Amino acid sequence: MEPLDTALIASLQQALRRETQEPSALRMAMLGLIFLVQDDASPAQRAYLDFLLTDFPPVSGVFLEDTHPFLEGHCITRRWIVDHTELLLHEAFLWQLVDRWNGPARNN
Repeated sequence: MEPLDTALIASLQQALRRETQEPSALRMAMLGLIFLVQDDASPAQRAYLDFLLTDFPPVSGVFLEDTHPFLEGHCITRRWIVDHTELLLHEAFLWQLVDRWNGPARNN
């Protein structure tokens, strides 16, 4: 498993254990799962992820100007690509997670 994925999963698990509001917890879990699987999704899986991100109100309806609060005060961004939608997290935030969970993983 990639260091970024390992750190994101550990952070999500920690945040989900603390989250007391079920709708927020489920949304965070779903957005985290979409983020983790989107790069390797088959065409059928991609179509379903697009549906969740664009037409499923419990997920799509919470984005404000294509961003949504996600983890540790950082937002996740929904980006439109020619034939699909994807989620983005700021790279610097991801590397902060890696540094926290695995120790410094790269030179800054």
